[in-house]
Amino acid sequence: HFAKDEWGLVEYCGVPQYEYEGNLGEIPGWGTARYNYAKAEVQAYLLGAAHHWIDQFHIDGMRADAVAAMIYKNFGKEEDGDAIMAGKGKINEDGISLLRRLCVEVRSRHPGVLLSAEESTNFKWVTDRPAENGTERQRGDVRDLGFHLKWNMGFTYDAVSLFGADFDQRPQLETFGWKRLAWFLNYAFNERWVLPFSHDNMRCKSLVDQMAEDEDMGDDCKYAQARVLFLYTIGMLGRPLLFMGSEIGEPWCCANSVDWESAALDPQKMQLKRWVSKLLKLYRDLPSLHRQDDRADGFHWLDKDSGSQCVYCWKRMARHEREAIVVINASKEYVREYYVNCGEQCGAWECIAATAMDDGSFTPRTQRVTLGKGRFCTELPPLSGQIWVPNAPRPEPVVINFQVRHEETTHGDSLRVVGDCPELGDWHPIEGAKLRTSSNAFPYWTATVKVPRDLPVVEFKLVTVSSEGEATWEPIYFNRSLHLSGEKEEWICVEWGE
Repeated sequence: HFAKDEWGLVEYCGVPQYEYEGNLGEIPGWGTARYNYAKAEVQAYLLGAAHHWIDQFHIDGMRADAVAAMIYKNFGKEEDGDAIMAGKGKINEDGISLLRRLCVEVRSRHPGVLLSAEESTNFKWVTDRPAENGTERQRGDVRDLGFHLKWNMGFTYDAVSLFGADFDQRPQLETFGWKRLAWFLNYAFNERWVLPFSHDNMRCKSLVDQMAEDEDMGDDCKYAQARVLFLYTIGMLGRPLLFMGSEIGEPWCCANSVDWESAALDPQKMQLKRWVSKLLKLYRDLPSLHRQDDRADGFHWLDKDSGSQCVYCWKRMARHEREAIVVINASKEYVREYYVNCGEQCGAWECIAATAMDDGSFTPRTQRVTLGKGRFCTELPPLSGQIWVPNAPRPEPVVINFQVRHEETTHGDSLRVVGDCPELGDWHPIEGAKLRTSSNAFPYWTATVKVPRDLPVVEFKLVTVSSEGEATWEPIYFNRSLHLSGEKEEWICVEWGE
């Protein structure tokens, strides 16, 4: 659809050219014009624009907005709203044909470009995923539109509405007879999903501002709920999408940049940012959290709030990989003993991520499960969440021996190796590995650092830190790198700035 500005495309030659004639040419409620998708000229204009963005600007993906307005002729009519949401509106074959042509052409001419659709109804089907046994999609042979992904607007609405509701109302909240946070799994395997927190959710208020207030719980109440909301999203099936600013509790605005400087001075915002960063790292590092997003054997409910306490627990799986168990408490009650049914996986279970009220510092202990019991016990403080994994034995680390020649230092200076892993400070100079020297060894400095064996490459640079804390990076324009060979010990001999 397009705006009806006088200088635009509407009635381009005094009569409808790009839009349909009559009532079909306008989308009720929006005040915009609907393209006439049947015209060859309009198809060439729209498809040409898509290819131009890819060819000339090298974009990695495209999102088709308001796809429902293209699919249904009666989209926007208030009296037809329920039928349209159920996928039973008046079909516009012209729009469907154009969307399928778009997907075919982009896939063939630009393989690797990601196509996603913001389609808000139960249209069958948007993405090209295969049918899963026992799902609604398996029961019908309907040709899809051809998109790679579909934005799950219902998931976002359900999640935000629960965390925005009063605490005493949450246990009773349902969607079509299902517990509010469990409803998504009723249709999770019909499409390939994106779980978006986008401009639609953050235009007027940030996600933090949309969380429920509670005077008894203090200022951290909203931020604690946002942390649990993000954990729920990362742990669920689908690809998480966060608009810039959500990780520090800021609203989205197209007219202004995110105020990172002010956020850096706010402890609550920085705590939320660190939590989101940790979750996204775990999402990448744990295959069970993402590899089988579209398969029923990648997810298993352990507790769909069976006790009406707003406590949910589920397991994520991936073939030949460690399982992960996610548990959240969306209430303000303290659950002292909560038993997690971990199944046949005996041995020790380790909590690798946890958040709660009171600065999010609660960390459960490692729990052991004996063969035959199949469960362990944990505590769930108010507004808390945890990720548990089987405690797999860690391989022996790689020992890296650094020897650096550096003459131009003054008394009180320290020399550090700073790099892209926690052992080298994650690029923070003051936290890098400190090298040492002596009157006999100078100008040679040495350090021994142990790093995980699963790191294929270690990138680093040298930094001098003065007694006042001022950091000076070595004057080279590239990062140094070490490709780990698989040996137990590595040696690096370099000269400052060379």
